[in-house]
Amino acid sequence: MFQRPSTVWWTWQAGEQQHYWGYSFRPLQANERHCEIISHFTSVDNNQQHTEHFLVRVDDGNNYRLSASWVVGT
Repeated sequence: MFQRPSTVWWTWQAGEQQHYWGYSFRPLQANERHCEIISHFTSVDNNQQHTEHFLVRVDDGNNYRLSASWVVGT
């Protein structure tokens, strides 16, 4: 949830090395001017724990959804 226009880093422990993961960032409400993922990278520790890092920007204060999708067969 954003209370005003913002640019922030989000981290999320999701994903793994065996499959393709797709990500999306979108508003939960109508009449949203702009939201975007500016930067995305993955870091991995010695236990193969993948952490996704996102730099996201929004133009309005609203609720947003960051989604991860595991793509089967890739």
